[in-house]
Amino acid sequence: MFKLSKSDREYYERIRGHYPNRPSWYATMTHCGKERLVGRKMMEDFAGRGLGEILLPEVLEQPRRDQVEPEAGKLLFTSHVFFNGLLDDEIYMKICAYPGVYKILGRTYRIPGVISDEEMMIFKAVLNTSPPPRLVSRQHIGTQVCVTSGLMKGLRGQVIEVQSKFVKIQADFSFVDRGSAIIVAVPHELVCLGQEARESLVIPSNNHRAKPTPIGAHCISPGA
Repeated sequence: MFKLSKSDREYYERIRGHYPNRPSWYATMTHCGKERLVGRKMMEDFAGRGLGEILLPEVLEQPRRDQVEPEAGKLLFTSHVFFNGLLDDEIYMKICAYPGVYKILGRTYRIPGVISDEEMMIFKAVLNTSPPPRLVSRQHIGTQVCVTSGLMKGLRGQVIEVQSKFVKIQADFSFVDRGSAIIVAVPHELVCLGQEARESLVIPSNNHRAKPTPIGAHCISPGA
């Protein structure tokens, strides 16, 4: 059984109930299937009164033939509701008391974990990519790269596959458990590819589709 040291316990007691003095991003963990219910409840109780934005990890679904635009709806992963706001004990404890809420992610009770604005900006861009991202079991392979431009600039992860139009990256996010990862398809021009990798790509003609190129076949150089 893991036990905190005396210094750790004293530190936690000092910071317990002390929140950033500016709006910040947090994640609420809910029971599966309760995400939208919790999100609506948070909006009703705190919109304009502490919380500025509430986000469900919804991805853009591919449009049907009768649709002009894709529509949001399918959750990339369950049991999470993200919110941005000026948190205090009243808001924290009221959210924790909602039916369907397991906890607000963080170190322990009344010490929530803050998600950086940069990470959330990248995550929101990932949710709007096409083809849509996927949650998968983490693979411990692939060269580390960084997206160097576009809305996902700063996204870090490992290259899983290089295709004719996209580089598939296993993206790293602080709120995804260590056994899982998010696969994102990033256009080539947004990732710095080594010359060997570029030359090995097979560009499809009008009559043929390119086969995916496995990551082991080339060298991917990290973006600057």
